Parts: sequence; structure tokens; C-alpha cells
Amino acid sequence: GLSVPVASPLTAASPSAMLGLMAGSAAAEIPADLRARLEAARLDLLALFRALDRMNLSSAEIPQRLIRQLFELDADYVEALWALDQNRHR
Repeated sequence: GLSVPVASPLTAASPSAMLGLMAGSAAAEIPADLRARLEAARLDLLALFRALDRMNLSSAEIPQRLIRQLFELDADYVEALWALDQNRHR
């Protein structure tokens, strides 16, 4: 089947480091370029969704597990951007 690896500079951080950021750990620092990296990753996903759409695949040809993972990844990026906005307003 179709296999598209989903990797980005954002996924390079360890899960414990990401959890520290999400929990507001005093020891964790938010990288200055995190917003730009999140926005770039979302644009990359949008480009991938558009490319898949242009392939005119039938629903049977679309790997549903992969599509779900991509939507979940996009939702994670949106949530992280929202959290950055909340942090900015404090």
C-alpha cells in the first residue's frame, strides 16, 4: 500500500521534552522559532492534502489509517499554536 513517512523537525524532540512544554514545566524553554516551525509544518501538511486530493483516488485507494494520522498531526499543530497564543497573552 501507499506509505508516506511523516517526519518533521518538530518530531525530533523527545516525548518527555514535548510533555514538559505542554505541562508548562519551568525547566522547559520554548524555542524561539517554534511558531514558525509549526506554521511551516501545517503548510507542508496542507500541500500533502492538496496533492492527495489531486490524485483523484477512490475511497478504497486512500489509506484511511494514514489520513487519520495526518489529521491528528494537524490537530496537534493547531493545539500547539493555540497554546503558544495562550502563553503570549499571560
